[in-house]
Amino acid sequence: MISIAQSVFMAYVAVTLSACVMSSLSESSPNILLSSYFTAQSFRMSHYFVSYTSQITALIGGFQHKNQRFTVAEPLKVEIPGSMAAVAVAWNLPMSYWLKTYIFKKSRSLGYFAAAFLTYAVSSILHGLNFQLPAVLISIFSFSYVEADFREELSTFVDACVKVQKCQNCDHQNKVFVVPLKLLFIALNILQLAYLGVMLIWVQFKPRVMPGGTRYQNGTISSGTVT
Repeated sequence: MISIAQSVFMAYVAVTLSACVMSSLSESSPNILLSSYFTAQSFRMSHYFVSYTSQITALIGGFQHKNQRFTVAEPLKVEIPGSMAAVAVAWNLPMSYWLKTYIFKKSRSLGYFAAAFLTYAVSSILHGLNFQLPAVLISIFSFSYVEADFREELSTFVDACVKVQKCQNCDHQNKVFVVPLKLLFIALNILQLAYLGVMLIWVQFKPRVMPGGTRYQNGTISSGTVT
């Protein structure tokens, strides 16, 4: 019962942030970067609302997953993204579990790259064949693959534990760079989320006059096309 109440509360928070707060912040943002971030975040909040709503339905029906609390999404792991791979998992845990179990592991013999690409390709098909979703999912695949490979090399170069996956029996000696580098990757991933989120939203651009008379194009959420 407590889990259901928590899910109801979080669903209410998510839909309020999506429909009211983030839309207002996007329109009143002083620059296009912040506007894009809040626009993308509005989309993500609407996804969390749907996730919590489906979670409520499952919990009311008595659904459990291996005697653990049933969870659809983990918003904090998306909003504070330690890596793009973690975002892909936390976005939809049941879908991620299914794809990993029945697509990635079954095709692992083809090699890591081929198995990962096939997993994202199947995910694109299941989400629906249109331009935005496959473009976003393939972008996430590209970002996460490059990030994982780069951080693997960086971890060896600076002798610090900055890999995408936590080290097992970590023997890295340099602890100074760990926190700054991880914060840097979080910041870069937030920028990538802003870009990917805007791709998923129909945006109507209109001119905004900035202090000093400078004009720029600001995106606002609407039902329309990019013009």
